[in-house]
Amino acid sequence: MTKLVVSEGFERDMGMVESDRVFERILSTVKLLETMPFMGSRDVPESIARKYEGQVRKIPVNPFDIVTIYHPDADIVEVAALIHQRGAW
Repeated sequence: MTKLVVSEGFERDMGMVESDRVFERILSTVKLLETMPFMGSRDVPESIARKYEGQVRKIPVNPFDIVTIYHPDADIVEVAALIHQRGAW
């Protein structure tokens, strides 16, 4: 199973979430990454691709995008950030 690493930045970003329902959906989605490390879209805004190099992906959980980076050599998915969808572009 893929190792999941949650960044301090993502933990801070979770402070933006005001809805318990959205908070739980985000946590459930992150948990899925252990068995589905390639989940999400590689079609990310250029600003995100530059900031988070490597195999960066975004997973929409409205109204946010979870930003992940897969490190294939170590079989690790880093949960890097949570970005409000309006600010991602």
